Amino acid sequence: MGSIRAAIDRAAYMISSRMKQRKEEGHAKKTDRISVLPDRVIYHILLLLPTIDVFKMISLFKNWRRVWASFPLVLDFHHKFAYGTERHNQLKLIKFVEYVFLILMPRKHIARLSTFRLNLDYFDDDACIHTWLSFVAESNVEELDLAVSYYRLPQTILHARSLRVLKLAMLRLEVKFGSIMLPSLKTLSMNMVMLDDKTIYKLISSCPALEDLDINWCCGLSNLQVSNPNLKSLQVQHRCPLPIQIEAMNLESFAYKGNYDQCKIRFVACQALRSLSLSETVFAEQWLRDQISRLPQLKNLKARSWGIPEKLYH
Repeated sequence: MGSIRAAIDRAAYMISSRMKQRKEEGHAKKTDRISVLPDRVIYHILLLLPTIDVFKMISLFKNWRRVWASFPLVLDFHHKFAYGTERHNQLKLIKFVEYVFLILMPRKHIARLSTFRLNLDYFDDDACIHTWLSFVAESNVEELDLAVSYYRLPQTILHARSLRVLKLAMLRLEVKFGSIMLPSLKTLSMNMVMLDDKTIYKLISSCPALEDLDINWCCGLSNLQVSNPNLKSLQVQHRCPLPIQIEAMNLESFAYKGNYDQCKIRFVACQALRSLSLSETVFAEQWLRDQISRLPQLKNLKARSWGIPEKLYH
């Protein structure tokens, strides 16, 4: 009897163990479904997440980290990415950016960046940002969105051959020596950037593929000259009287917004212009007629001189 009882106990133990094992395996399969998603699905999910959440996910799932590292990276750092005071958010953001680059630096020769965005109200460690941007430029970045108050853009970015979209805000741009080489740049946006006439002229004329250009509330300009044969869209907003000369044979759309000051725009070789908008500025009706006579393809005109009814120009 004793041997029979022992055999029954062993069988019961084995059955119990097998059931427990199967239960654990089933539970593991259910809880691990997120890590076995197809690579493309994981990548698209990561693209939709804020950068801080991306790093939470890749720290939890090794497979997600492998996918994240194998596709072009999107890094988006904004000082309002967390709750709290502005200063608290900014200090937290800086620490997070430093942590991210600490992970990326060892991979600098294989990392690929599609987009890099950095928005800081103020950061006095220019050398630190220079290091980040050097890595970004070496990683063949295609889109750069940079807003750092009073920061001087390094020459490294002005030689980023892979760059297709460049958005700058609140920083300083100087080109005293050397050249600018942005052969792939198609979109350039500058908001509240500090730069002079020579710098902006050199920048615009050194981008052979440039199609869209926005110049909004920039400081330091006294005579704006826009010359680029491939430019298609131009927008200018300025707070004080600014003479503007535009030479762009393929320009199709131009919008100007002043500060209720005298309009001083001159079109040179802009025969392809189809849409023209002039707002919050002052000009004589005869001046407008003279400009229109130089624009044979013009189809859409919205212009109003301060103090004169808008219907005169439709």
